[in-house]
Amino acid sequence: MFGGYDGKKNHNTLHIFNIEKCEWSKGNITGKEPDGRNGHTATLVNNKMFVIGGWLGSGTYASCDLYILNLDTLEWIEAMTFGTGPGPCNMHSADVVNNLIYIFRGGDGKDYLNDLHALHIESL
Repeated sequence: MFGGYDGKKNHNTLHIFNIEKCEWSKGNITGKEPDGRNGHTATLVNNKMFVIGGWLGSGTYASCDLYILNLDTLEWIEAMTFGTGPGPCNMHSADVVNNLIYIFRGGDGKDYLNDLHALHIESL
């Protein structure tokens, strides 16, 4: 579980739930972690968590960044993508189909939107 809002501020903490032991931990995370956010998506693909967009708590627009957490090494990377991305995303949805993450954009922080984008997982 990553990020969220507690009514006062956005968080960028990663919480890990061990299903076998039924216990939570924070893990030994490395790499450049994302800024605190809410309204983002966290999509699991091939033991990696793709965190897309979200509201950072300041500015006019939501974030348009992409972070990937390798769940084997617990290392964050800020991913650079190719092509035209969806732009700022907040309160959107993301699902995986045939090696693509489809993003249906809810809003950009200023307007509500109705557009669909796809991210090819391997080539970004």
